[in-house]
Amino acid sequence: MASISLLARTMKRRSSKFAQYTRCDIVGSMLPRTFRAAVWLFAALAATGSATAQSTPEQFSPRHFDASWLGARVDLGPDWLFSPGDNPAYASPAYDDSGWKTVSTKKQLIDYGIHDIPYAWYRMHVHVNHRWRDLAVEVQYITGSYELYVNGVQIGANGKMVGMLESNQAYLTSYDIPDSMIAPNGDLVIAIRFAINKTDESGPGASTPLRADCVFLASRDAAKRDASYEAFHQTATYFTLFGLNFIVGIVALALYLAMRSQPEYMAISVALLATSLQAAVTIWTHLHAFTAADDFLSWVPVGITGVASIEFVRLIVRLRRSRWLLALEIASFLGLSFVPPLAHIGFWTGNSTLASYFGPQLIVAALLPVLLLRAALRGNRDARLFLPPFAFLGFLNFWNFLANLYLFFSVLPKFPP
Repeated sequence: MASISLLARTMKRRSSKFAQYTRCDIVGSMLPRTFRAAVWLFAALAATGSATAQSTPEQFSPRHFDASWLGARVDLGPDWLFSPGDNPAYASPAYDDSGWKTVSTKKQLIDYGIHDIPYAWYRMHVHVNHRWRDLAVEVQYITGSYELYVNGVQIGANGKMVGMLESNQAYLTSYDIPDSMIAPNGDLVIAIRFAINKTDESGPGASTPLRADCVFLASRDAAKRDASYEAFHQTATYFTLFGLNFIVGIVALALYLAMRSQPEYMAISVALLATSLQAAVTIWTHLHAFTAADDFLSWVPVGITGVASIEFVRLIVRLRRSRWLLALEIASFLGLSFVPPLAHIGFWTGNSTLASYFGPQLIVAALLPVLLLRAALRGNRDARLFLPPFAFLGFLNFWNFLANLYLFFSVLPKFPP
């Protein structure tokens, strides 16, 4: 009491009708009403958080996911019921899935010893308020093709389920749940049938179609807003890159047409226009499903840019096109344009993938700075200007190679028996 009273006496007095009581020990020791209200509010929130934390395991169980108390957008997961194989009966809400394995979308399937499967199903039993209407399921960042069912009725799909080479969905889309599909007690059985990609970043046969924060339950209005928001934020940067590269590429092309004696402008124009094409393909894949054809189309501009870079340096240093340089350009184009998409669909795997992709690139990364340095020492001012950026790009290429080498030999998971 005395310490609080002493503190009150030393504080600057405020001009209020309570100023006369600042010397009173009792009043000085009392908490202000607003502060007491804040304390009670904090205590209530802490108690609510504690109760929520204690009830989370049951409410988030895939056998009875209670969404009735949650907000407008519910993240379905991380746990789902899982079964490999393909059976149309798995979509039915009456199907007995008591023997299904529970998997977490925060882990990969290979962590459970599951790999090299062409099809798989995920199921979740969700309970909502039976009065809720106008619901939708949001889906994003899916690897593979899929069909989405609610209470046995297909409400959405993406990609080919038969004969699929590669399919990915990065964009956010939503599928409306018909109000008639909501059971009188508010129960929903959400089932997703997947056709699984042959490979992904974890290696051949190790694709995991469903990851964390990929499936949501929301209102239809909220789903439309979410989709617009995600589409803008995923594509805004690439729209900017597309515009800048396209405009500067057209300017470089105009300069070449005006000054035919400067063919390096043509090389710059080709590289920039190819980069703008790559940005356009990226925009497309963020707004539509990503297929094997899109994968090839996104890598061909990279190969064109690589050849244009070699040609640009050759023209800067006034080097004639020899057979070995032409062979390097061909190898660089083929390695950049076709090795990655072939690896993504499982047609090209193993050590040969690294050698075919990085071999020509490392030679180019080392050769171009050397050529520019030699020309700079001979008094070529253009070579002096472009030596630092090409040396930096060469360093990044070598760094990327070492990172991928470490990933390939150390991080890629070993399949359990």
